[in-house]
Amino acid sequence: MRYVTDIDPNLTLDAKDLDTKLRISLRRFEKELRQTSEVGVLLADLLDGHFRTHSSIRLLMKKAYEFDSQLGDALSLVREQIERVFIVARFVDDPEDATRRYFVDAWAKQLKIRTIEADETSDLPRFFEFNNLHFPNSHEELRGHLGISEEARDAVIFAAQNPGVALPPNLQGYMPPRFPTPQPNGKGIKNQKAKAGIARWYIEYERMCDFTHVLLNKLMLAKLAGDEHRDPSVKYKIADEHATLGIITSCLSGAYQMAEIWTLGTLSFDCLAALEDLWAMLRRGSLLANALYDMRIADIFPPSAAT
Repeated sequence: MRYVTDIDPNLTLDAKDLDTKLRISLRRFEKELRQTSEVGVLLADLLDGHFRTHSSIRLLMKKAYEFDSQLGDALSLVREQIERVFIVARFVDDPEDATRRYFVDAWAKQLKIRTIEADETSDLPRFFEFNNLHFPNSHEELRGHLGISEEARDAVIFAAQNPGVALPPNLQGYMPPRFPTPQPNGKGIKNQKAKAGIARWYIEYERMCDFTHVLLNKLMLAKLAGDEHRDPSVKYKIADEHATLGIITSCLSGAYQMAEIWTLGTLSFDCLAALEDLWAMLRRGSLLANALYDMRIADIFPPSAAT
């Protein structure tokens, strides 16, 4: 990918204005999605979570330029915003399969954790009723609701109790599939038109993983903020570049999710109007927004919105 349209480098986006446009778009989408289907409700919950996390990012960034800066933690949360792009893309790509895998994955992880905890607390009398009645009954009820086989249940329990040991022959092939984490090159997305945008988002995902995994970039920001001998103007410039990146990425990832959701064809043009307004502002101040628009979004929006 090469950028073909530049932005005005002297233009400064108003972060509060971006917040407002993001909120209006997300709330319109969320409200209408809740009136559509089970998948729509899940997507609405994801969008609601996106704005809540965006608000947390903005709160942490209030100290971005101070001695006790929390900018690195704010950027760590931006990774979560990008992960939602991949989750939403999978729901849009194959709603039925993604919904099932989403719930089955949650069930399997909870079963694994509870199995380990039940073993750890098996000698403590106050846990007897929970470990032997409440826990197995609740998981069996949910297993039946999700249509998960007994073999899958037994495979999860065996793996939890025997870490690193291969499943016995009678359980092989029954381990529930995990809901996929972000993959490079749009792996796992069937829609060929969506692959390019998702592949580009993976680069940003890797960038933000540095802050979540406490790699050098996160340590550098904390050390810079606490360096009393560093030129304040240099410290401000570096902090400002990272803060701007974080805010725009959080807003852009939300805008991208909503554009993919629009392809489901279940929402009104009121949603599109708010989203178009958000994209117009992002494209004025972000090279990445322009690239993603050209790669994917222009193909999603109707011609009147793409001009």
